[in-house]
Amino acid sequence: MTISDRKAREKEQRRQAILSAAEKRFAREGYHATLLDAIAEDVEISKGTIYLYFKNKEHLFFSLIDEKITRHFSYMIDCINQTNTLEELVQTLVDEAVKHFQRNHHLIRLVMSEQVKFESPLHRKMREQFLSKRQNYLEAIEIQLAQYLPPNSTLNPRSITLMIIGAIHQLIMEWLLSHRALDLTKTKNDVIQIMLQGIRT
Repeated sequence: MTISDRKAREKEQRRQAILSAAEKRFAREGYHATLLDAIAEDVEISKGTIYLYFKNKEHLFFSLIDEKITRHFSYMIDCINQTNTLEELVQTLVDEAVKHFQRNHHLIRLVMSEQVKFESPLHRKMREQFLSKRQNYLEAIEIQLAQYLPPNSTLNPRSITLMIIGAIHQLIMEWLLSHRALDLTKTKNDVIQIMLQGIRT
């Protein structure tokens, strides 16, 4: 490994350390209450060092969200492509989405509550990128679904895809609104069975 390679790796490791510390702070304290000084202290660097990686707190916040979204969609598309049956596909979509929301519920709540307060070029750019990545995700589901539907099926893969995604989002919303009191495992399994029966019928 060259000196240049080592420096690049160390730089990326520090950037990831800043993002990790920021995620914990944002999730625990909210966007506005989180201070860059506190994040710098968590990583044991100076506040000025953060500015070498991120222009300001807004840039840091949206970079964190963008990385998590990119990683999630990429992972989900890989999972989708590894399924071999309709049952596996639906089970995978619901299970993995639920796991993602359970792991990141604090940050997801924060994004839901704060996004309406942002109106900046950076926010608009991130939204456009999100919609593009989401479109790739939906297309991956449609392509896989089309393989599992009977040749004479009149069902539209896009309609089924939107139904599945809508059911998942509603399930998660109910879980969040119940302050995680909803029995997510049981309800999730009921939703999977209802969707499969509906598609088969």
